[in-house]
Amino acid sequence: MCLVIAAILFFLSYNFFETNNFILAFSSLFLGLAFVFLMLRNILQTKRSREEQKRDS
Repeated sequence: MCLVIAAILFFLSYNFFETNNFILAFSSLFLGLAFVFLMLRNILQTKRSREEQKRDS
């Protein structure tokens, strides 16, 4: 879900940049990067959680 939202926001950011609307372009870019960060954080937390479960077993 985060990947889809980030891709849409990056697309919007590019379109805003092409129309010289820099405030919306940079805000969309920032939000897209935030969603990518959330996705990566979730992946790393899930990986750590699964590794801890394997060690406990």
